[in-house]
Amino acid sequence: MNNGKMSDIRAAKENIPILPDSIYTFDKGYYDLNWFQAISSAGAFFVTRIKNNAQIEFLGQHREPNKKLGVWRDEIIW
Repeated sequence: MNNGKMSDIRAAKENIPILPDSIYTFDKGYYDLNWFQAISSAGAFFVTRIKNNAQIEFLGQHREPNKKLGVWRDEIIW
């Protein structure tokens, strides 16, 4: 899939199909707002850790956090 000459994010974009109603999970190394928008526009969802300097607008809450289970936030943002 990747011979080491292609970045991980480029390999992911080119080789992972975006399917409606799917949930994709990414670490900060795959942080690409245009790709996140494409995932959302395709009717899918994504989960990632947000960068400290991200400018976001809070739109709502999926469910209440459960720190005991490791869920600190479950928010809908723009």
